[in-house]
Amino acid sequence: MEICDYGCGEPASYTFKNGKKCCSKSHNSCPAFKKRRKQIPWNKGKIGVYSDKTIKKMSEVRKGSNGYWIGKKRDVETIRKISENHANVSGRKNPNWKGGYSKRNIPRYENFVNKLTIEEDPQPDQKDKEILTVVCTHCKQRFIPLLSAVQERVRALNGKQLGEQRLYCSKKCKQECSIFNKHTLQNGHPKLEQEWKNTEGYNIWRQEVLKRANYKCEYCGEKATIAHHIRPQKLEPFFSFDPDNGIACCSKCHYRYGHKTGTECSTGNLASRIC
Repeated sequence: MEICDYGCGEPASYTFKNGKKCCSKSHNSCPAFKKRRKQIPWNKGKIGVYSDKTIKKMSEVRKGSNGYWIGKKRDVETIRKISENHANVSGRKNPNWKGGYSKRNIPRYENFVNKLTIEEDPQPDQKDKEILTVVCTHCKQRFIPLLSAVQERVRALNGKQLGEQRLYCSKKCKQECSIFNKHTLQNGHPKLEQEWKNTEGYNIWRQEVLKRANYKCEYCGEKATIAHHIRPQKLEPFFSFDPDNGIACCSKCHYRYGHKTGTECSTGNLASRIC
């Protein structure tokens, strides 16, 4: 039996994304975590913790007059050390310095080589191996794209943005390209499901389901305008056009019964399924 990782000693029933196990759905509900949050300050109710001099300084700082640094100056050696510390944590002296490419809107090769497709043919630049180069969609010439353009292309490939956001080396190639600004979609894009519903096969299946029910909702008896899949099309693609896998319903019943939260056909459940 696994025990809660937050120290309450209760059996763990839930596992979080970070790998930790807990007795509750949220670590904020764990008794041990609640107890730590409600710890009493160390100086609460205590007397004589601070000296009179310290209390006077704290009071003056709160009032905004005669504060600790008012009228005082740091010596030259302290200023020099502070300046050196700032220099060591910014710019080229920082251990995390990556060359300053992002500030110049230049994409780095290692950040996008596994996110683009063979159509872009990502390769490192010959002069600087850190910089990403791709092939122009229209003229097929290799060039260095803008970081913002590559990020938009990756979002489109992941289905998080309409269109394809293809990469072009110039405005001229954009204007001459036959597919530029055509709003074509990548395979697997969520918008493709809507295009699927406009196909001839779907329209025939829909009319067959509605006709069988005499164009009446099979839930409430009102006029039916929607054919709903009993088994979701995402889960049963081979039965997408089977009339026995359809039910006629009105718009209200479609979402009240067909896509009710918590059911197999709910939007949240279908979105999390990997087929």
